[in-house]
Amino acid sequence: MVVPSGKLVSKRFRVAAVAVVVVAVLVVAVILYDFSSGSSSSAISANGQLSNAGEVLVSEGSTYPAIVHVIRGSLNATDNSISASVVVGGVISSVAGQENVQWTLLLILQNQTATLETYTVNLELNSSGFFGEWNNVTTGEVVPCNVSYVGSSLFAQANVDLGGVTQIEWNVNSVYQSYSDGALVAYASDTAPDVGFATLNLPS
Repeated sequence: MVVPSGKLVSKRFRVAAVAVVVVAVLVVAVILYDFSSGSSSSAISANGQLSNAGEVLVSEGSTYPAIVHVIRGSLNATDNSISASVVVGGVISSVAGQENVQWTLLLILQNQTATLETYTVNLELNSSGFFGEWNNVTTGEVVPCNVSYVGSSLFAQANVDLGGVTQIEWNVNSVYQSYSDGALVAYASDTAPDVGFATLNLPS
């Protein structure tokens, strides 16, 4: 069969046009893939440490569990997450019915000129078990988090937007309380670092 030359040219044009469109789509797809791959890799990755050389402060009574003593801590920050660990002076286990131990981490997220967000991470061990809560002090919101402990180490992690953050100032405070018939009979506390805050600098 003989195809008229006009129709042949038209068919070739359509094939060429389709090929151009396919190539363009592939190029755009590659560009988008490279962009998304680059944006998903972590631009922020920083780890900071703190330690405590001081002694536990006893305000009431004369004894306290070793777990109230904060030995050291670690803070890790990525693009969208902060995770913290705290090592204490004993193996974490159950406490008596009228005892409780609380550990509080204060995290102050800053840029070069201002405080952007402030968080508190509250961990508590009492006769009912182990509990944890991550709070945004700036907004009053409770941030979903993961908390746990193993041996003498406590862990807490939450998804946090670190956009624009250049440094995090942080510390750890612990408190032990024991009651008898509603009266406070023992109170001890510890802080790391001993004075002020540790500072974690984030890459700009």
